Amino acid sequence: MAIRHLLLLFSILCFAGSSLARKASVEEREAFKNAKIAYKKGLYDTSLNILRSRYNFRRMSTPSGALELAALANEKLGYHKDALVIYTVLIKKKYPQKNQEIISSYRADGNAEDIEGIDEKLSFYYYKKAYNTKALYDESNNELFYKAAQMYTAICIAAEHHEDEAEELFEAVGERKNEYQRLVYKQSKNLLVSYITWQDKLTLVSPSGTKQDIGSSAEGTCLGGGFEYANAYINYKMDACIAFASATVGEDTKEIDYFQSNVTERALFLFPGVRWKPKAGSVSFGMSVPFVYRVGDFTEPDGFTIEGKSQMGLGLMVESGWMYKSFGVDLKLGRIFGFSSTTMSFGVNYIF
Repeated sequence: MAIRHLLLLFSILCFAGSSLARKASVEEREAFKNAKIAYKKGLYDTSLNILRSRYNFRRMSTPSGALELAALANEKLGYHKDALVIYTVLIKKKYPQKNQEIISSYRADGNAEDIEGIDEKLSFYYYKKAYNTKALYDESNNELFYKAAQMYTAICIAAEHHEDEAEELFEAVGERKNEYQRLVYKQSKNLLVSYITWQDKLTLVSPSGTKQDIGSSAEGTCLGGGFEYANAYINYKMDACIAFASATVGEDTKEIDYFQSNVTERALFLFPGVRWKPKAGSVSFGMSVPFVYRVGDFTEPDGFTIEGKSQMGLGLMVESGWMYKSFGVDLKLGRIFGFSSTTMSFGVNYIF
């Protein structure tokens, strides 16, 4: 009698468990159906919340259909890292051995040319991983995402499934990498030598106190260097050079007859500035705010004095340049306070 009661109880428990399992299965199918309807209506948040209430997206026991829908909804919402995790679970769930062989082969050879036996579904998962890693690279510029996107697109191209989309993505990844490299600022130094010319602002003062402006034209060589902080489009720079020049000084009026030639002058020039490179090309345009300290060995006639033998000045110059690899030429043209006319510099530089 006791055994009969135990068997009856066991049968009731089995029946109840079976009923509960069927009920849970029906509820899951209903939830999945509602999630698909919400997704098709563009209600991606709603779809994802429905799925999340029923499934754990990190478990391989979760149905593949639910995982795929959750991954697509995450993509639509811009949750690329979450989508990437789900596609990884799908691959490990359905293709554990094959995935290990493919990744090992790629890392060993550095390419996907000899990889075979990738079916369309696996290729689709790899394409989606490439798509999401590229999106993450766009957001973060993390080199690991760039390399992962390259690998997954290369595998898709080798598999010849989703090949066209993968090739477009492969090109986009490469272009995004190049664009990032163009935007990255890098420090560099330069050496420069230039021809430079200016006109001094001098005043000859007579013993009686009469003042007369006298002309002085100087030209010479400026030697120096500088540093730059630049990307492919913009260049913040500081150049400095010491000029060794020779000046011709003279004034011939009724009151004054004064002339000197080969007057030695020395000047320190600082050129803090910025240049722009249209379309990341080799030609650049910009401006600088030069600071100058200049001294000259001007001879003073007996009883006379010369004002402006040494001079400091600040100005504004426009600049242009052209680069080929590490070599370049540049032109600076503008006015400096304390000089009587336009200052011009034309030279060559070497960047390292």
